[in-house]
Order: sequence, then structure tokens, then C-alpha cells
Amino acid sequence: MSAGAKYGLFLGLLFGLSDRVPGLAILLWTVLSIQAAVGLWIIWRRLQLPWFLVGSIASLAVSLLMIPISARGLNLATIVGVLPLPAVAAIWLGIAWVPLSLGLESLRDSPELRAWRARADQASLWEVITFRHVPHMHRVRIE
Repeated sequence: MSAGAKYGLFLGLLFGLSDRVPGLAILLWTVLSIQAAVGLWIIWRRLQLPWFLVGSIASLAVSLLMIPISARGLNLATIVGVLPLPAVAAIWLGIAWVPLSLGLESLRDSPELRAWRARADQASLWEVITFRHVPHMHRVRIE
């Protein structure tokens, strides 16, 4: 099983527990927000994938929005009956945009994405969580 699939299962387990453990949802969305922000910065600096950048921004926005929403005791399933429809639509469109942006990036078939996928296939779960599997394709030189 790939590290990305293990990461998805790990997040699924945490989300499943978040309704049963008080405060876990707030902590989870906070950690995901931090990871999204750090990942956005690292991946853009190293790979410069434009569609992935848009998906990362959507991921960060949804994660940040879900912190106060989860503090109210709501989750992605229960927001439908409580929040205004435009807010619910924006959150779910942001969630849908993440895999769509990955698909659009795949259509570009860039050497950066191919290099990243090659490293991701060999990466451990820890390397995925810490972004150590992201190759340095575009180094910024400071003189």
C-alpha cells in the first residue's frame, strides 16, 4: 500500500474518532491547516505546480474555515442543516477542488510531477507527512 493511501486511511481514522473525542476535530483541522500552509509553501518552492497550488489554497481555506465550525460541534455532514447554503457550498466546492486540481495537474504531465510521483511511490508515511518525498526541482539561489 502506498504512503499516500496510508495517509488517507490515517486521516479517515482520525475523522472517524473526531466525533467521539471532544476537541479532536478542532485539533485535527488546526493541524491540517498548518500542514496545508507548510505544504503549499514547500511544494510551490520545490516544484512550482500551478494547479496543485490552487488545490492547496482550497485545502488551506477549507481547513481554516472548519476550525471555528468544528468548535461549534459541527462537522462536514452536519453543516448542511445549520450553516447558510452558500457557506456549505463553498466548503464542499473547496473540498471537491482538491482532487480536481490534482487531475488538472496530471494533464499537464510536467517533469516536476513525474519526479514527485516517482519519489512518492518509494516514500514512507512519515516522509509524506513531513514532505520529505517532494523533490527539489526549483532551487532558489540567494546571492
